[in-house]
This record gives sequence, structure tokens and C-alpha cells, in this order.
Amino acid sequence: MDETSNTDFNSSALTWFRYSRWLALISLGFMLTAAAFFMLARPMDISLDNALLLQCGQLLLEKKQLYVDIVEINPPMIMYLSMIPAGLSKLIASYQAPCFNFCVCTLSILSAVLGIRILDGVEKPDDKAYVPSVIVALGVGALLMSPIIYFGEREHIAVLLILPFFLLRWVRNTGGSTCKFLACFVGILAGIGCCIKPYFLLLPGFAEIFWLCKSRDFKSLLNVEIGSAALACLLYAAHFLLLPAESRHNYFQVLIPLTVQGYQAYNHDLLKIIVLDNVPLVRPVLVIGALLLAILLRRRCSLLLPWSAWTVAGYLIFVLQQKGFHYHTIPMRYGMAMLCVLEVMTLLLMVRDKVFANRQQKPATDVVTVVFVLLALLSLGGCGAMVVRFVQAGKHNFYLAENLTPPCAAQVVRSSNEGDSVFFFDTGGGYQYPMLVQLNRRPGSRFMDMSPFAMVRYVQTHAKSEEQRKEAASYEDQILTQLGDDFESRKTKLVLIPEHEWALPADFSVFQYLDEHRFFQREMKNYKQIASTCKYRVYQRVTD
Repeated sequence: MDETSNTDFNSSALTWFRYSRWLALISLGFMLTAAAFFMLARPMDISLDNALLLQCGQLLLEKKQLYVDIVEINPPMIMYLSMIPAGLSKLIASYQAPCFNFCVCTLSILSAVLGIRILDGVEKPDDKAYVPSVIVALGVGALLMSPIIYFGEREHIAVLLILPFFLLRWVRNTGGSTCKFLACFVGILAGIGCCIKPYFLLLPGFAEIFWLCKSRDFKSLLNVEIGSAALACLLYAAHFLLLPAESRHNYFQVLIPLTVQGYQAYNHDLLKIIVLDNVPLVRPVLVIGALLLAILLRRRCSLLLPWSAWTVAGYLIFVLQQKGFHYHTIPMRYGMAMLCVLEVMTLLLMVRDKVFANRQQKPATDVVTVVFVLLALLSLGGCGAMVVRFVQAGKHNFYLAENLTPPCAAQVVRSSNEGDSVFFFDTGGGYQYPMLVQLNRRPGSRFMDMSPFAMVRYVQTHAKSEEQRKEAASYEDQILTQLGDDFESRKTKLVLIPEHEWALPADFSVFQYLDEHRFFQREMKNYKQIASTCKYRVYQRVTD
């Protein structure tokens, strides 16, 4: 090839990169807008875990003591983060759910902007060719997270916080660079994300193991972003020493051992989690197929195998938690989205190279047209997903303040006022909290839900020693006593008791159990039953 034709080809490739990058940015903007519109157009939508943790954040702002006045089995980091939307809600005197959705949308945009800024540091021409596809993948990931069952979950927040760090580590390992301030900031965000759940360390960890195996250079770990991430994790670990002694005791001596022993009450069969989904074998087949294609194309794109490591880590996060909850698949879904977009782009570039084998031709215009069509379809898919989202919104069992169709929500509205405390004897992880947040009701007890009770019952049933069984029975009595104390101290307006709960044995009657333990006579003598709705018996406080 002569010098003139080589120059023409490089010029055309540069033109393609510039056009496709701008088209990718435009497409990303459309997809982020669609994802934000999902939530901001229905601002009162919020999932159960997010609503529960939002209430924890509110209580922390009120200077309640963690693991004493707030009994929740989650590590504290997510509750600290929940103070941000709770604080914003208090600052502007608005409902909590819209403030939460706004904060998560803002974090999504921040994560994407940081990713784009980091990708500017890519140096190698072969890697630059894939920058537009990574930008598009950021938007695809945002769209995947927009359904309410995913939006703002702990896995979602962790992905948004860790993703810029992952991209920066790719840039570093391919010879690129970025400014130290940005690297420090991205490292701190990643450290915070990893502290939400210990499992999330697998996401950057697997990718680092891949890069270390490839380079065998441990000095690559000595940089600003890894140092700042490690420092954030160490400071988080050290902060436990600053917690009140009672908080530390309850968390480390009571809740963690109880969770280790009893959280299996919520487990699903491991084989079903790995193999089955709504359609059998679809999830593992898709993951394995994407990974195999990534291995085949690995020499074309240096980001395919790192994203494969992320996807495998995400799949392990889903399997290790052994609950089968859909939101546990979020890291894996993000990895799959990135892999699929990168693989499609890799195949397109291979077609370009095959069709335009004669490098005297200028392929830029044709390839940009293909990329434009791809991006347009993705953006159009985002708009289509938005329509589907609104159609399906009514199918979700989430209580909406503006549409009080569930009888339980209507009963709460009739029998209590905004600001009143309401308690559900719910072992299902806080199914009532979306309704409570949307109706501006407060938790009626220090127990954010009754999962500790379900775990205690599980431990008693499966105890390996008499001592373990006695400890569980003692804590069970303590739970019931503390519930009664909370009803009096918080003047809980409504108490809703179910007949059965899904995390307890099918033949276990909650009402019968409480009656046998004289809970109503001892702890609820100031309450009377006023209704029976859905699966609950509703008790209202009659004296103050």
C-alpha cells in the first residue's frame, strides 16, 4: 500500500471515529432521557427495598441510633446513602419517593459523564474504534435499569458507582491516562459502591485479576484510583469503631450471626437459581453464548474479556446470594448489555474490513450509516420500552398514592393521617414500604420489617444444638417485647397482622402464634381490631 492510500484510510478512519462518537453521544442522551423519564414521569413509583431504606435514611437524619432504634440487617453504607434523598426531601418539603428517583437519575447521568470523560484518555487507535460502542452501551444499561423493580436498587447503585472505575482501569491497562483528581474521585466512588455489599468487590476484583494475569505487573496496582478506593473501604471499616457500643454489639453479636444462621429462610433452590428462569435455561445459555463469542473476538477488542470477567462476577453475585430476586441480576445484566453492544460493533467493524479490503476506498460514510442505524434503533427501542413501561405499570403490585386501588392502602388512608406511625407484621422484606412512603406514614417500630423474626424461627427449627435453640428463643421473646415497647413509645396508630407470611412455614399462623404468646393482651391492650383487609387484621390505637 502506498503512502497516499494509507493516509487516506487513516483520515477516513478518523472521520468515522468523530462522526460515530457524536452519534453515540446523541444516542446516549436520548436513552438517558428516556430512562429518567421512566421514573420522573411517575415520581411516586418506588420499589420496596428502596422505600424501606429511604425510611432508614430519614430516621438517621432524626439522630436515631443505628441497629438500636433502627433494626435492619443491611450493612450501614446503603442507609448512609439513603440519607441524601431523605435529606433532600426534608430540605424542599417534598415527598421522599420523587427525591429518591431524582437522586438516582442524577447519579446515572454522573456515572455516564464520568465514563465519557475517562474514555477521552484512550490512546490506541484500535481501542478508540470501540469508544462509541461503549458510550452507547452506557445508555443501554441505563434503559435496562429503568423498570421500577431495578431502578435504584443496591445493585444498581453499586454498578453506577463502580462503572467509571472499571472503564478507568481499562484505559490504564491499554496505555491511556487521565487526570489524578478524576482518578481519585472515581476511586472513592468505587470504594463506596463496593461497601454497599461485600459481594460487589467481585466486580472490580475479577477484572483486576484478568489484567494482572495478562500483564503480570503488580506495580499496575499502585495508582491513584486503586489507592483512593482502598482508602474509602478502610475508612468505612474503621467507622464501625466510632459507632456506639450498643450499635456495634447488636450488629456484630446479634444481627450478623442471626443472618448467617437464619437468612436461609429466604433461600431458593440453588439449581433453580442457576438453571431456571421464567423460561428454563435462557439465562445461562445467553451468558455462556456471549462469553464464548467474546473469547472468539478477543483479539479484535481489548475490552471484551474484561467485560466477560465483570459478567461472570455479576452471575456469581446473583448465585451466591441464593435468593433468586430479579434485582440481584443487575450487575450481570449490565455486563451482558456491554458485551452485546461491543460484540455487535466488533462484528460490524469486521464486516467493514472485509468489504473494504482495498484500503484505497474510503469506508467512513458507509460505516457511519450502519452505526447511525444501529444507534437510531437503540434509541427507538428505548422509547418503545418507555411505552411498555407505562402499559405494565399497573401490573406491578406497588401502591401509588394517586391511585389507591389496593384495599390495604385505602384502609391505611381511612384510619390514619400523614405523619402517623404504621406497622406491618411483614417478613417479606418490606412490601408495605412503597405505600408508607407514598402516603407519608412513618415506621411503627424499630424493626423495619419482621425478617429477624422469620430468621429466628428458622434457626429454632434447624438449630444444631440446644444452646443455639435457646438463644434464638430468647431473642424471639425480646423481639415481641420490643415491639410492644415501640407501639407505646411511638404511639403507633395502626398495626396490621397477617394470618400467614411467605418466609415462615406454610402451616405457621402468625395470629395464632401471637395469641398463644399473649402478645395482644400484653403488648396491644390499647388497640382494637377495626377491619380485616387483604391478608391483614387491622388494629387501631384507641388511647394515647
